[in-house]
Formats: sequence, structure tokens, C-alpha cells
Amino acid sequence: MAGRKKTDPPMPKRSIAHKTNKRKIEVTPEFLAEVGQLAGQGFTNENLAHYYSVAVGTWCEYKKNYPEIDEAIKDGKAKCLQIATSILWKYVLEGDKPSLFFYLKTQGGMSETRNINAKVSTNENSGVELKIATTDPVEASRIYQQFMMTTGS
Repeated sequence: MAGRKKTDPPMPKRSIAHKTNKRKIEVTPEFLAEVGQLAGQGFTNENLAHYYSVAVGTWCEYKKNYPEIDEAIKDGKAKCLQIATSILWKYVLEGDKPSLFFYLKTQGGMSETRNINAKVSTNENSGVELKIATTDPVEASRIYQQFMMTTGS
């Protein structure tokens, strides 16, 4: 098939009706419960839109037109956060070290890395500085043992 030439008459414009494939979502209590559960498990608006097979813009329109969807998302996140927090707290009370460290790091403002500076005098004029920048007790012990061997203490 040959291409069109400049001298050919213009092609007649066809009227094409623009079709949108907007899927209708029925907002029921079951739907809202499912949205809340998914949001609590970490689904973003984009994830929810894909899950319900709608465009992200359409999902945002639904949220705007049905405020109960946004409320279900907030409630679902709060409920799941409460469940996770109660489980974490149970482990903290039992003395589980990783849970304690996580809690102290996120809630107590503590850091995983810390510098321990200790000045040790080997004689009157010189000082030796020991820096241990690890949270691993085994590694800290090795560093300390190496230090003790080199200073002759």
C-alpha cells in the first residue's frame, strides 16, 4: 500500500466517541472493611487502584465522592498499627532483645551506632585513645582485646 501524496484530498474526519472504561465500585460495608484491611497492610492509593482495577485518578475521584472510603483507609491503618504495636509491646515486656532495641531506637531516640571514647594513659606523656564504633558486643570485645595487647596492660 502506497503512502499518501500531498496532492491527495484530505481524509474525512471520523467522529470517534471517546469511551472510558471506568469500573463502577459499589461502596458497601464489606468493600469498606476490605479497603481498610488492605490499607492497614500497607497498600497505597496506587496499590488500591490497581487492586480494584481502576485508574489512580478514578480511585482519587471515588475517595473524593465517597469520604467513607478515606475514613475506612484511616481506620484500617490505625487498627493494624494497634495490632502490631500490641504484639511488639508483648515482646518488649518478655525481654526480647531485638524488640527492645527496635522500641528504644524508634521511640526512645536511641541510635544503633555509638562512639565510646576512652583515654588510657600508658605513661605520663602520651595518651592512647580507644574508639569503639560498633553495636556488636563480640566485635567490641575483639577491639578491646587488641587494644589491651598493644598497650601491654
